[in-house]
Amino acid sequence: MQSEEPTASTDRKACVSLYSISLILHHSYVGRGWIEMTLASRRQIPVFFLVVSLVAMLCQPMSARSLPLAIDEYQGPYLDEVQLNWFSGEEAIDALMNNEIDLIANPTTTEAAAALEHAEDIETVRHLQNGKGYMVINCEKYPFNITAFRRALAFAVDKERIAADAWEGWAEPLDSLIPTTNPFSVEGDLDYSYYDANIERAEMLLDGAEFLDVDDDGFRETPDENALHVLIEVPESSSTLIEVGEIIAEGLSAVHINATLRPTDFYEYLTRYYFCGDFDLIFLSRTFSSLDVSWLAYEYWPEYVEDPCALPLWRNQSYDSWREQLLYSLDYQEVYEAAIKMQEVWVYESPEIVLYQRILPYAHRTDRFSGFVDEPLDSIGGWWTCLRTHLTRSGHGVLGGTLRVGLPHTTPQFNIMIAAGAASYDFPYLHLMYDSLLRRGPDGNGLSWLAESYVVETHDDDRSVAEGTTRFTFDIRTDVTWTDGSRLTASDIVAALNFYRVSPGNPLGEGMSHVYAAYTLSSSRLVVDVNQVSYWGRYAFCLKPILPQSLLEDLEPEDWVDWDPQPPEERMITSGPFNVSAVESEYLSLSHNPDCFTRKSFVPPEIKSPPDAIITAGSTNRTISWNCTDSDPFSYAVFRNGSLMAQNEWTGGVIEISLDDLEVGVHNFTCVVEDEVGLISSDTVWVRVESVDSTTGVRPPPEWLLPLGPVSLGITAIALAIIIVFGSAIVKNRQVL
Repeated sequence: MQSEEPTASTDRKACVSLYSISLILHHSYVGRGWIEMTLASRRQIPVFFLVVSLVAMLCQPMSARSLPLAIDEYQGPYLDEVQLNWFSGEEAIDALMNNEIDLIANPTTTEAAAALEHAEDIETVRHLQNGKGYMVINCEKYPFNITAFRRALAFAVDKERIAADAWEGWAEPLDSLIPTTNPFSVEGDLDYSYYDANIERAEMLLDGAEFLDVDDDGFRETPDENALHVLIEVPESSSTLIEVGEIIAEGLSAVHINATLRPTDFYEYLTRYYFCGDFDLIFLSRTFSSLDVSWLAYEYWPEYVEDPCALPLWRNQSYDSWREQLLYSLDYQEVYEAAIKMQEVWVYESPEIVLYQRILPYAHRTDRFSGFVDEPLDSIGGWWTCLRTHLTRSGHGVLGGTLRVGLPHTTPQFNIMIAAGAASYDFPYLHLMYDSLLRRGPDGNGLSWLAESYVVETHDDDRSVAEGTTRFTFDIRTDVTWTDGSRLTASDIVAALNFYRVSPGNPLGEGMSHVYAAYTLSSSRLVVDVNQVSYWGRYAFCLKPILPQSLLEDLEPEDWVDWDPQPPEERMITSGPFNVSAVESEYLSLSHNPDCFTRKSFVPPEIKSPPDAIITAGSTNRTISWNCTDSDPFSYAVFRNGSLMAQNEWTGGVIEISLDDLEVGVHNFTCVVEDEVGLISSDTVWVRVESVDSTTGVRPPPEWLLPLGPVSLGITAIALAIIIVFGSAIVKNRQVL
């Protein structure tokens, strides 16, 4: 058993079963009566066909399969409802196994994960935690203040073995101080790593720095030929971390360093670390609650190490040279460059030996839903899973269904301002009810949300902007509404931001001390002024959930904690993908918001209709071509006179069928296309096949023309040509006008 560390697509074929379509089209066929139908009325046939065909498709027995959806950040939710069920521990595992829930939103134990891996219709997700386990090196102490010695220690440690053996595969090696899951991490991009024990390289570094065995006792001495001893301290309460310490000690012994492992009370050595006590190597772990890496500029800044007891105990001019760019550039690429350069210096200098990044097991069922998103902070239990999860295709698309989520029992808190400051599992789900200017995307990078675009200006860009400040001007979406039908405007956003920043103790005001003004320029444009110049300034306010102005006008800033909504009896005015629909003692239900702007993005395939046609019997190489487009194409089917003649996967583009070997008469051809979501479009083309005289090979004239003589026929033909030419010109001119 592992002990916890202490912590400060499947291939598919188109299987569209549309028997009902043949019945509809069969009864739509009216023989020669087609001539009397207008083009508009003929195009209305697919509308009736669409409704009935959807009903028929619901009845088709088809195997459930998980289908990948094209990445579209602004599309969803696919679900009808998210139901939060109160389970914890073994109860949640049993509920998942018994098909009472579809997802456990918090990590399971590794023991439970091992059992679930063999369960039918259950998948275990191995989520890399946004954190690290590491050994702090006392860089103020000789010889740990020598870079070559610290690097040799790092090369001697077998991180792969620590991850595989001590953590039984529930960890991955890590070199950088920023975890792999963070978009700013340099992990994997360096031309070397400390993952495997590289004894040869470690010994080369030690020899080059004159750490030699001068007395032939089997252990190296310091360059001044004094005895060298390294004390490794790990928490005595963790058998896993004791094994980690043993692997480190073995690695140091392999390069002839006299190393001793001493399991110690964690808080005892932590006190020494914080209050200038003595140590060599001590184990710590850290979990990050956000993806902000501006802390790189503070934790190793010389200003903090002038006091001999201040932390950390390492300084480097090359590292510090990138600090200004990291903190005070407004450009993402410049900030990214600074973060990467600082990590490159840090990993080379090895002021700490970062050992691993934990793997946390999450579990979900696979028989009803797919599309679970393993995002950096909340894994599959977060916001994006609720937006992206969809029914596995069962013959009628992927829209609908209730995702049943297991959570530890809690009393729901619907005041998001209170929940933001509490260790509450409700908080990620309350975010489903509200929107913000920006949002963290599934990969952790910033994504425009309510803001369609924004401009960042300083005094150098516009003299009206005060020196040392930044002006953010946002143009927001105009298609976002509150659930009461009113439009979400710039005034709502400004009212919310100003309310948070002046509300005493409001958790949503945290980090907004640099925001000194927020105001509107129009209903879709607002300005936020920040009294600093920094890329990170926008994240002080851009991720805040926006509450409606109508609510905040009736609430004094100091009374923010008194807002106590009681849904569903008291309808909450929200804008996000979901809203509260039921509150019971056993569960909480959130139903999708049909007017959410991301929900409106479901658009059926587009079909460009070809013209109806008249052909001669026996004609060859004649075809009908439908040009069909969709962001997520799935399948197509073509019917002739109500009978299926072709069906296949549809990957987008032209669908073409041959008109060869048609019998004399009137035929209707209907093309039906379906996308991944299950939305269907169709188009019907009518083709008349006329006979050819078997003796002369000439198409006989219509019966009503036979009484006319050759002269009359010639005059009639000329007249018809004039009408066609001038008539088409008139139509075109009218279209232009």
